[in-house]
Amino acid sequence: MLGHTGFIGRAVSESLTRGGYNVIGASSRECDLLDPVATARFLDTLPGAVSVVFSSGILRSADDTHETLVKNMSMVGNFLAGAPRDRLAAVVYLSSTSLYGRNPELPITEKSLPNPANYYDIAKVANESLLTLPGALECPVTVLRLPGTYGQGDWGVSLVARFLDQMRSTGSVKIFGDGETKRDLVAIEDIVAVVEGVVKKPLEGRLNVATGTSLSILEIVETVADAAGLAPRIEYGPADVSTPTSLVYDTRALLEWLPGLRFTSFAEGCAAYITAASMPAS
Repeated sequence: MLGHTGFIGRAVSESLTRGGYNVIGASSRECDLLDPVATARFLDTLPGAVSVVFSSGILRSADDTHETLVKNMSMVGNFLAGAPRDRLAAVVYLSSTSLYGRNPELPITEKSLPNPANYYDIAKVANESLLTLPGALECPVTVLRLPGTYGQGDWGVSLVARFLDQMRSTGSVKIFGDGETKRDLVAIEDIVAVVEGVVKKPLEGRLNVATGTSLSILEIVETVADAAGLAPRIEYGPADVSTPTSLVYDTRALLEWLPGLRFTSFAEGCAAYITAASMPAS
């Protein structure tokens, strides 16, 4: 598991371990993907028939510059240069649905063309291409394009966490635009289930990971407020032209590949998230 200490990487690693998998976690301390020698040294220690879940990368929220673009691409480049091809059973690369850009044609499918609008998304498109280039690897490569994700351990950066923090700290929520823009938010437990599904049943190709039920920003705010037992004021600001318009997904490809997959409803997910956040740390 490359990137096992991040929000998603940690959740996937812990769940796979509970499921009986021998998980070898690697953060930058165990495998510095920016260092080709260190990367090759770590990859050489991997056993045979190993599946690699690639969750490493510098997030857009942390930095979105040309330098970050180069670093994110270097991580995949160094992985490919040092990968023990004869010992890889599968590779799962965690990408992002944000690469579809600011105004995608709806509904979004796996055949929708990327239209990256920032350095982070450009790197995702490039890395997907590098990993799936014919002959690059001799095993199935599954690209999972992830949407907005929320859940315990999200470090307060998810949309749900940000709205909840505003409600509790100011008694209000600020919405940019008319609030009718739609998003499809996925609980971390469901992201984990999808990753585990493709580890067990590798796919050569790409899948959008989404519930198939998009809610307006206003509906998201109302659901979070109801789950928290709050009644925040709604304040409106000018629309943010740097963010995507509505995101609605056709999830048929995902459900055909993983037919037993069931997603948590947003109301259930919010209730569980708020309950977990309210519990004292053990």
